[in-house]
Amino acid sequence: QLPETEDTCVFNRGVVAVSGERWRDRKITETIEELIMLYVKSKARLWRGGVSQPPFLLALAGRYKKLPLEWNVRGLGRVDLGRTEM
Repeated sequence: QLPETEDTCVFNRGVVAVSGERWRDRKITETIEELIMLYVKSKARLWRGGVSQPPFLLALAGRYKKLPLEWNVRGLGRVDLGRTEM
């Protein structure tokens, strides 16, 4: 189990910028594939919330930099969406 701190982040794969060289050097694809295989072979639910997002987050845990808010196009520059827009 990974330690959870106030800096622990969950992010959407749709807003991630990666260095292909670092991704390959750190074997991120292989790590994600291994985690998915563990999930498939396990009789227990190792995580909730889908099959692909949790292993992606686990593989990158502690190995990312937060991007400034302006990189996130959620709401096209606005921080929050109104109830009618959701």
